[in-house]
Amino acid sequence: MLRVSFLCCSLFFVMGCGGSPGLPDGETGTVSGKLSLDGETVPAGSAVIFTPESGGLPAIGEVGSGGSFSLKMKGGSDILVGTYKVSVSAPVVEVDPAAAMEASVAGEDVGGEVAFPVKYLNPDASGETFTVKEGDNTFDLDMKTE
Repeated sequence: MLRVSFLCCSLFFVMGCGGSPGLPDGETGTVSGKLSLDGETVPAGSAVIFTPESGGLPAIGEVGSGGSFSLKMKGGSDILVGTYKVSVSAPVVEVDPAAAMEASVAGEDVGGEVAFPVKYLNPDASGETFTVKEGDNTFDLDMKTE
């Protein structure tokens, strides 16, 4: 009898509760998609951020080449099921100071920043929401300049 109890406890420990390590208990799904601006690919290094409407852990996905991303929550690909407000952030672009000075003196664009419409930078202002369901989810966002 003791051996059976130990075996059951061991299996429970190995299998866990069905969630990802570090996530609260609950159903999960995965989210991947594509981010663009007026139909054009955004630079790699941009980020898509999902903020839970009811509070809790955010999910973040770094945009790769071609605008594709996969969200992660606490380092894993499982995202808690629920409704999220969506925002984005532009990549940090390093600029050579000497080249920037030359461009500035010549009246040219200095570069160094990617301009996303301001509303998409704030989850409360973007107007974008997405409900993550159990299983695989796809979220494509084509931001529009106004």
